[in-house]
Amino acid sequence: MDKHKVSWLELFYDLIYVVVIAKLAHLVTYGHDGHLGLTEFMVFIALFVPVWWAWTGHALYATRFYDDGVVDRLLTLGQMFLVTLMSVYIKDAFYDEGKMFALSYAAIRVLLVVMYLRVYFSNKEMRPVTSCLATGFSVGASLWLISAFLPTAWMYVFWAAGLLVDFMTTFHCRPLLKTVSVHKHHLPERFGLLILILLGESVASLTSALNPQDMTLSVLTIALFGFISLAAVWWHYFEVLERVVINRELGAAHLIIYGHLFIFIGLALFASALRQNIVGNLTMPDIILLFGVSITLYLLPVLLIAQQAQASSERWPLRRNTLILILLLVVIVVSRNRLNGLGISAIIASMMVIYVYLNTPKRSKLKAD
Repeated sequence: MDKHKVSWLELFYDLIYVVVIAKLAHLVTYGHDGHLGLTEFMVFIALFVPVWWAWTGHALYATRFYDDGVVDRLLTLGQMFLVTLMSVYIKDAFYDEGKMFALSYAAIRVLLVVMYLRVYFSNKEMRPVTSCLATGFSVGASLWLISAFLPTAWMYVFWAAGLLVDFMTTFHCRPLLKTVSVHKHHLPERFGLLILILLGESVASLTSALNPQDMTLSVLTIALFGFISLAAVWWHYFEVLERVVINRELGAAHLIIYGHLFIFIGLALFASALRQNIVGNLTMPDIILLFGVSITLYLLPVLLIAQQAQASSERWPLRRNTLILILLLVVIVVSRNRLNGLGISAIIASMMVIYVYLNTPKRSKLKAD
């Protein structure tokens, strides 16, 4: 069976997003005057969505139509340069660099439209779906392009409108997309690779917070618990990916696609929480809130994705365990004034390890299946 393996260029493409995501994470890493307010969260999410959508656009094209030919490679490399350019302006996109951010993003989407138009003219059978996508995405890209020449308030309105048009396009084209199903191995693998990059960014955030001169037993223990938490996330995500997602018919895969937006946001915030729990630029209540929000944003979509493919007999234990863990996180956030850095790191690591243990099938059961 052809597994439609991820190409070397796609791996390179994904690595470019490390820079963008790292810069986005800084928005919630430092907060404002040592406090993480609603404004920082809103700016982070408002900028994360177009970044995620730019990556998702290429991933969905690649899983259906990418041929790794010269033209596709050049168009992909062009997007990679534009993503790099976008990363330069993203930190101040809601301040002085919004126009350049909008132009960079619009150019990324225009190149994606060109890729779909190539398929339209070269493959008559794919014309219904490629024309549907290219038309809607062209409108979305145009709105972003126009936004760069509007007053600030209207610019942000056009950003939202452009994203809304793109999202509506995918749902409008859903009947056609089902006939050209995403690849049941390639797309989950592509998502998994970006998850690994985000986990790697979390490790980088953790290690960058460690200073050999200030290394105490307490700091070392917090770092150890942080790494254990990351290992538990890795274990959980890829157990779900391998057992209930890869090699199943995915159709238009809208739940997986949009669910990963929240998974990615959760992991990016988790990286910030791990770093802050050592360097302490934010108050402890804010750090604990960051832990609670990030893990919840990760857990819920993974649960929904798993339940879509699981047998009915397997759904209730995972649902119960996930809801109990989220309830415990709510309790921790409510009582966050009573915890310190070592305490919260130990609690998070312990809960994640227990959660993974309870939701990982035993090897004997896997062999029997």
